[in-house]
Amino acid sequence: MPNPHISSKSLTLTLILSLGLASCDFSNDPNCIDYFSSNNNDFSSFLDPEGGLITTLSSNIYWSRCPAGQAFSSPDACTGEAIYLNFQEANGYAQDLSDKSGRSVRLPTRQDFDQITEDRCINPAVNTNIFPSMITENFWTSSSSAMRSNLACTYYSYKGSISCLEPKDIEHPFLIVIDKQE
Repeated sequence: MPNPHISSKSLTLTLILSLGLASCDFSNDPNCIDYFSSNNNDFSSFLDPEGGLITTLSSNIYWSRCPAGQAFSSPDACTGEAIYLNFQEANGYAQDLSDKSGRSVRLPTRQDFDQITEDRCINPAVNTNIFPSMITENFWTSSSSAMRSNLACTYYSYKGSISCLEPKDIEHPFLIVIDKQE
């Protein structure tokens, strides 16, 4: 027999509040800029960085340490302004670099971003000793949405999450990677 003191409205309200609180992020993860500034010799799994490209022993790519449009400069900084392009233009930018350099230059895949995402900190969720000018923003991946042709995938650097619901005509910054030569 139902409890006469509990109305369906209060039960619904309790359910909504419970679901709302369950979806809230109460994490106490430190800010990566603060975390890595006090651990300035921590390079995660990356090799001791020198110059504008970085890699790991197990990786098959080199990462640009700065968003496209910026240049890496010593000591550990990026100069210039990040370029914001739509999905097609960002992929075209990487293709132009590839054509001019004779190397396989491209935007990172969704899976490539797993290599740089930090789980120890957020905002941005990358090692800022490696990526000194990483901004908290959606970055293009090379991946399109599997469901809709007008959507593509982005990497949200705040927490290192991927979403494939971004309209391709929106302008975002992007990183580039270079495939290692076999």
